[in-house]
Amino acid sequence: MGDNETDDRNFEPFNLNALKDMKRLYIGKTMIKDHVRKADNQIARIYDTELQQETKMTRANEPLTKLIAKCYMVKTEKNADLIQEIKAGIKKEVSTSCRPKHAWCSICGVDNTKDWCSHWHGREYDTKEGKKICYFTLDGVKEAYEVSFVAVPAQPRAGTTKNYGGKKQVKKESNNESLKLELESLDSFIFLEKERKDDD
Repeated sequence: MGDNETDDRNFEPFNLNALKDMKRLYIGKTMIKDHVRKADNQIARIYDTELQQETKMTRANEPLTKLIAKCYMVKTEKNADLIQEIKAGIKKEVSTSCRPKHAWCSICGVDNTKDWCSHWHGREYDTKEGKKICYFTLDGVKEAYEVSFVAVPAQPRAGTTKNYGGKKQVKKESNNESLKLELESLDSFIFLEKERKDDD
């Protein structure tokens, strides 16, 4: 869904605090198309999230961290073409929609969720440290709305990865007998179970 590198195309990168909030807030949220918030545009649902941290550091000197969402989709005749496009890598790029707690200007340090500064996203300014590009770091997230398929995401690396599910066979030894368990493709009960555990 995104990471905390500073190369966001809208010059509004997430920091690690934002990703941690999003990890919690995005569970149960919907996936739609083109950020059009209509019921008919809902195509999938997020049932789990995780953060994957790398050894590389970002330009903001944080460990590069990716926010991964796990989604489920009901397979129907209506969405058969969409599923094929996802599998083929045609429908790939995704974008998040959320409300940040803070948006710090990289030039003057003003929080643009509470005040306004005169600097513009993406413009270069002369500072005491030399020339700097203006961006607004999204520090923490108050609300997560949806994730959407888009043609060009603000986060350059945001997109789907292949995990088809399907049947997996798990063998378990018990009293020298092998028990064979078949795990079917993900269904909505996984999301319900996750919600139940979170509520406990």
